[in-house]
Amino acid sequence: IPAVMMLSFLSFAQGEPPAAATLKDTVLELKTTPVSAVVTFPAVKVPEGQKAILRARIFYKFRHGAGWSNGLKMKLNGTDVERYNDEGEERLLRRGTAMKVKFDSGKTSSRDWYNPSQGWLTYYGSGKSLDYRITFPKEEGYWFSFDVTDLINQDQENKLNLTATRNLAEMNFTNKPFHFVDAKIILLPADEVEKVRPQK
Repeated sequence: IPAVMMLSFLSFAQGEPPAAATLKDTVLELKTTPVSAVVTFPAVKVPEGQKAILRARIFYKFRHGAGWSNGLKMKLNGTDVERYNDEGEERLLRRGTAMKVKFDSGKTSSRDWYNPSQGWLTYYGSGKSLDYRITFPKEEGYWFSFDVTDLINQDQENKLNLTATRNLAEMNFTNKPFHFVDAKIILLPADEVEKVRPQK
C-alpha cells in the first residue's frame, strides 16, 4: 500500500472526527431507467485551514461481492461532483487514482474511479465484504471520501442529488437496490487531507 494511504488508515483507526452534518440514508430501487434522489443537509461552516469531506458507504446490494461498474452521478448544490475540484486536485481521497483487481486467470487490471460520461465507480456487494478480486484498496471497504470543500454551502442548506445510473436490464431484471448510507460531512485539517489525496 502506498505510504500516504497507510497514513490515512492509521489516522482513522485512532478515531474518525465527529460529523459536522449527518445525511439521511438513501436506498433506491432500480427501474428500467436511472433513478435519482435528493438529500438535504444543513449549512456547514468550514474553518480556515480545514476541508469538508463527504464520506459514505456506496454500493449496489448483492448477497456477496459481485463486481463493479460506474454507477453513480452526483451533484452538490447544482454542480457536478467530478473527479477534480476547482483547484484541479483529485476529489476522491484514500483510494489512489484507480481500483486494482486480479482475476482468477491471474490477469491484473486497473480502472479509474471516475468516468466523465458514466460517473463514479461503485461496487456490487453486501456492504461488508468486498469482491475477492479487488486487490486495492481493500482497507476502505465500501467507504468513499470526497473533498467537497469547493461545493459546500456554508450559509444555507445543502442539496445533494444522487443518480444511480445502473438499471434493471443491466441487472438481469433482478432488483439490486442502490445504497448511499451512513453518509456524513466531516471536517479535517487541510494538511492531513493532502496526505491522502492522490497526486498527479
